[in-house]
Amino acid sequence: MFQVMRLKNVGICITGLFLFGGFVACNDAIVVESSSSVIEVQAESSAAVRNPLLAKISPPEVLLPGGKDHFNKRLPEIAAQPILNGGILLAGDSITEAWLWHEDYLPLPASNHGIGWDIAEGLKLRLPLILQHNPDHLFILIGTNDIGYGHDAEVVAPHVEAFVQAVKKEKPKTKLYLQAVLPREMASMPKVSEYNAVYKSLAKKQDIIFIDMTAEFEAADGTLNPDYSDDGLHLNAAGYALWGDIIKDKLVP
Repeated sequence: MFQVMRLKNVGICITGLFLFGGFVACNDAIVVESSSSVIEVQAESSAAVRNPLLAKISPPEVLLPGGKDHFNKRLPEIAAQPILNGGILLAGDSITEAWLWHEDYLPLPASNHGIGWDIAEGLKLRLPLILQHNPDHLFILIGTNDIGYGHDAEVVAPHVEAFVQAVKKEKPKTKLYLQAVLPREMASMPKVSEYNAVYKSLAKKQDIIFIDMTAEFEAADGTLNPDYSDDGLHLNAAGYALWGDIIKDKLVP
């Protein structure tokens, strides 16, 4: 079933949930009236003028066409957010992006840098937008789409580590939290476990906080608990409420 939702103060529409945890989005045109004619300006074009960083960021080549389209449409939405001083910055894929509809469960003001379909390489490529902000806390959740693309954890980890190192260097006061990949369908669980073991070691090496939410979100068979998901991959409202409680409990002063 598809749903169309309009975001507050953002000229986009979102249609359903698709492959690799992505969204398909469409930008409304911004209409500007002049004395002689009506000029239509695409939202992403005007955002690129306001923020030249956007022209330097491209989606990873491996993404499917729908993923590349959504990546390019989300960038101006992310760039349009006010600069965050304090609070929480959320970095990740569609599971993070969907916090846009569940922000009431977050314990602090947040800047959402989730992009559906995205992978660890894409998150690294988006560092210039993230480093504009000054969050007290930065939560990373990335990797489930890499699993969908068949990427080994050893290939993905260097992208995550480069991201962590850059944030530590540029924002030394920001507390970093690397979250484990959430449970999903049974066929992918060996890869999920592999990723999380690598992520745990990476977090220890980089001296950042590792958050393993597996126990809270898994069903008896180890897959994602249906109480917290309607499709076995993404979270529902109950899932975000639980995740918000975990974030609140893990916040380090």
